[in-house]
Amino acid sequence: MAVEKHITRAVAKMAQKVGLDFELDFGSNCPCYHIKKTTEFDKDYVVPYHVHLQYPDREKYLFAPTQSFFQRWLREVHNIHIGIDFDSHGWGFFITEMDNPKADINWSNDNYETYEGALEGGFKIALRDYVK
Repeated sequence: MAVEKHITRAVAKMAQKVGLDFELDFGSNCPCYHIKKTTEFDKDYVVPYHVHLQYPDREKYLFAPTQSFFQRWLREVHNIHIGIDFDSHGWGFFITEMDNPKADINWSNDNYETYEGALEGGFKIALRDYVK
């Protein structure tokens, strides 16, 4: 069984701006990694420092939950659904606002090599255009 992928540093930075790290506090049940702000901070992967949000130095970390947890947070807290689709060109995503399902859906024009890559692309667009 594969280990579930966590969101990237780029998505974690965007999510921090809309308050993700302060909306959630799991204590010892935290399903996440945290990215420590060090010289490695600019790399686009999660360094697995596992600390909990009640630590007094939480400002030194970015919260990086699993992709499925982050997708659920967007759905349950912000009413944004990100779906993934596959065709002959590769993986893509679509975004819809759940409280207005008849509104136009934002489809990706990009073709991603992996499901997880398409999900990350959807996260970035959702955070940029839908989450305020």
